Amino acid sequence: DDTAVPYGELKGFWIQEESILPKKLFLIREKRLVPEIEIPLGNENPAMVRQYLSPYLEEQMGRSEKFSDVLVHLFKL
Repeated sequence: DDTAVPYGELKGFWIQEESILPKKLFLIREKRLVPEIEIPLGNENPAMVRQYLSPYLEEQMGRSEKFSDVLVHLFKL
């Protein structure tokens, strides 16, 4: 999706990096309809992404992927 999201709609972020799942950045939005934007990190260093975003957005510690997403990835559904 090429939709631009205004900075004012973002309230935080978290990074999925300690799992069997691929590394991803999740931007948390104020809107309830689509509360998170998922961005695959590929070969990007999660620590560098965190360092870049931390001055602007609060990192939401302790978040993790939904169990259903883990199952989909494991069984390639």
